[in-house]
Amino acid sequence: IDGDTVCDENEIVGCQEVGADNFNPDATDAGDCEYFGCTDILAVNYNAIANIDNGSCNYGPWGPIVPTDVNHTIAVLDYADMTFDGEPITIGDWIGVFYTNSDGELVCGGSLLWEGETTNITAWGSESGLDNGFQVGEGFTWIIWDAETGQELIATATYLEDGSVPNTDTYVNNGQSAILSLNALSSVTQNIDLPTGWSFWS
Repeated sequence: IDGDTVCDENEIVGCQEVGADNFNPDATDAGDCEYFGCTDILAVNYNAIANIDNGSCNYGPWGPIVPTDVNHTIAVLDYADMTFDGEPITIGDWIGVFYTNSDGELVCGGSLLWEGETTNITAWGSESGLDNGFQVGEGFTWIIWDAETGQELIATATYLEDGSVPNTDTYVNNGQSAILSLNALSSVTQNIDLPTGWSFWS
């Protein structure tokens, strides 16, 4: 007997933590507890208490963003006007900020899952001698990914310019900006009224 009034031959070793995935209510001696979840800190659904990765990590449509040693913080305000093809974005959509690499390709340098409340997106800057983030003075390119359709569109942003944050639309090491609007359109149409009797071929 080890002090729990249960004879050794009757001991049951198991997890005694109620919240664990392998909790055993019959356990008399403490054993290993398992918590399933995402164990990658780069994922949006990282679970700090998980000790067994269950393959559920969510990195968004542009994959994991690897942090660098410099960044620029951009506030995404809950009252900002943000639309995808004319409709307000919804919870579950993704917002990404992109830089252009040395091959002329857009690369995601920061992203967030929209949850309907004020939050920050971190735009990661390029490290010295590398091409792994924003260059100082580089403009931000925005893309919205629509969860309902699985489509993405480049968006046009406007920024807060009331002096409460020092920066706007370009990357600065340790910079701070805030978005007032972010609007993505798949196409732009224009109606032209022609005088009677006229056409484009007149």
